[in-house]
Amino acid sequence: MRSGDRDEVGSSWSTIACASIPHNFDATCPSNLQAVTEIFGIVIAAHSNGPSTGRRHHRNDAHVRRPLFVAIAFAGAICRAAIWNGPRNTLLYGLIFQAPFFVSFLLCASLCARSARTTRDPMWLTLAITFGVMAAYFLAKPFFAAAFGSGATVRDYAASPYALFSQALGGVTIIMSGLVILLIIVRSVLDRSIEDAETDQLTGVANRRGFDRQAHRTVERALLTRQPLAVIALDLDHFKRVNDVFGHATGDAVLRAFAKTVTATAPSSALVARLGGEEFAVLLDRTTLEGAALTAEAIRKATRELGDHLPPVTVSGGIAELKEGDTVASMLHRADVRAYDAKITGRNRIHESVRQLPSGDESA
Repeated sequence: MRSGDRDEVGSSWSTIACASIPHNFDATCPSNLQAVTEIFGIVIAAHSNGPSTGRRHHRNDAHVRRPLFVAIAFAGAICRAAIWNGPRNTLLYGLIFQAPFFVSFLLCASLCARSARTTRDPMWLTLAITFGVMAAYFLAKPFFAAAFGSGATVRDYAASPYALFSQALGGVTIIMSGLVILLIIVRSVLDRSIEDAETDQLTGVANRRGFDRQAHRTVERALLTRQPLAVIALDLDHFKRVNDVFGHATGDAVLRAFAKTVTATAPSSALVARLGGEEFAVLLDRTTLEGAALTAEAIRKATRELGDHLPPVTVSGGIAELKEGDTVASMLHRADVRAYDAKITGRNRIHESVRQLPSGDESA
């Protein structure tokens, strides 16, 4: 998550925490202290470290849900003031006292359930179920208190059977949710570290390490399911000349623009990577040789219009299709050979293993 997004989401969810405390907190009641600890666990982990695929909806949730939690805080403060000197050992007192906790956890469960639907992540589903159990726990507490008696004073409460039920179940659910939150945080940090290590810092696409790891899994899956798979090797023509004539800053701008063009032109499921220097690769899942040829030709044409502020460049490329017994290295090697053929036969063209596509401007 970008730092700006994290700050914005964190600020909104901090409001949720504050909204959930003042109207209910009673330091003499251990269950309330546990609940506050639980709420802070939610705001620290559940949405400040959400999966990258859900950044936008998490940020929108922060804006949409924030007024609801503010309303809970306001309503809870009024209700708490209304029962301040009321009899503790009644159903009405318990319902009013626990209602803000119940509603807050129910909303948190809905947010986690939405994340689970968006990301299809079992960890978020587990957290949603745990928060749902917590909501049910706070809803059930007043009825158990009325049935078994919670005591008219704090000392009576501590000696009551209700206190045993409340603290035992509350402790179990808190530990469960805390462990899930911790796992989500650790996994988020690890995922972010892997993403940084496998991303080319100049262009923002995958680097060679990232390409190899992701392509390896894709090739294994394609071989297992017998789905078509193709790779395009791309090499900018005369790129050294661009650096020599216009400078390395302009060369870097050309690389960034080219990576953006390839990403925009290729299918959204494609794996785009910069393998080094001016060499790029595009792995196309569930794509035949003919489909890859169309994509490569579209990239070739789009490369000639990277931007008015950049020097004109062209690209040569080669295509290879997955064969039985292939590896990432063997596929990419065949594509590289075809890209080299495109270079020596005039540049600004795409070669593949069956036929040569119509050439572009050979004078480039």
